[in-house]
Amino acid sequence: MPIECKRWTVGIPTFNRPDYLLDAVSSALRQEWIQPLIIISDNASSTKAEAVVSSLGDFGDSIKHIRHDKQVAPVDNFLSILDTCKTEYFSWLQDDDCLFDTFGQTCINILDKNPRAAGCVAFALRSRDLNKISWGKTTIWGTSMHLDILSLSSRSVPQYNLI
Repeated sequence: MPIECKRWTVGIPTFNRPDYLLDAVSSALRQEWIQPLIIISDNASSTKAEAVVSSLGDFGDSIKHIRHDKQVAPVDNFLSILDTCKTEYFSWLQDDDCLFDTFGQTCINILDKNPRAAGCVAFALRSRDLNKISWGKTTIWGTSMHLDILSLSSRSVPQYNLI
């Protein structure tokens, strides 16, 4: 059972992709070590996106849903998430991507051990059949350094996550 810790927010901007949105949110909810705060910013999608969020059940303060009444510029949809975020760490998750179950644990551990790091990017490949998943490298960078910290394997569409 993941600990509920509000150190990390996963921001998910969306527009009219309810089937993908359910997979994206579910992957964030499946984190093994840390339960992130999830902020979904809906850019005036049809009511199907609202139905997806409602179908997730009651997660208390773990999921926040921002719904724009009228469509806004994509950058404003992104910024509405950042304006709401108050946690130490943040990662974008596109509404058609998914997180590995250990994504938060991996990146937060790396960043905690490297206080000069400004960010962390994990690269993973996922096959269309979703049965073959492989990690690439997890990389951190700081103000004047770029380090390849960790290469993970064992666990094929590209996925990048900034945390």
